[in-house]
Amino acid sequence: MLYSYIQKLYAYNDWANKEVLKTLQNQAVTDEYCLKMFSHVLNAQFIWHRRVTEITNTYKIWDVWSFEQLQTAIDDSYAGWKSYIDVLQEAELERTFSYQNSAGDSFQSRVLDCLMHCVNHATHHRAQVGRRLRELGLIPPPSVDYIAYCRIFDKI
Repeated sequence: MLYSYIQKLYAYNDWANKEVLKTLQNQAVTDEYCLKMFSHVLNAQFIWHRRVTEITNTYKIWDVWSFEQLQTAIDDSYAGWKSYIDVLQEAELERTFSYQNSAGDSFQSRVLDCLMHCVNHATHHRAQVGRRLRELGLIPPPSVDYIAYCRIFDKI
């Protein structure tokens, strides 16, 4: 059950990222804050993936990407996470690993906690993008809440 839930969370995260990107593209948003925050979402997803899988990171947390780069990043990030999650074992979820954050501070965390953090982090920053769009008089994305995803995709 836990594995299918994690798979669903990451499918939700992919869907929500795509919805936000569509909103930004459809309105040709050039606002620096919106693009910086949404790029940050994808950069962080790549960074966390590399931390968890112990691959050397080459991503910078605050790099700003074009719409085309964001689309590629969304697809690549989801593909990477999906490949990882599809073969997860319980021992891997409980594994503790060491890493450094972008400020160079050292930490240890459980894989499961980092998986949950990555989706929560993205939700937080997508909401900031939506708020900023409203402030600019633009249309925010449709609801990209987890429950909205469930209402659309779950067959209950």
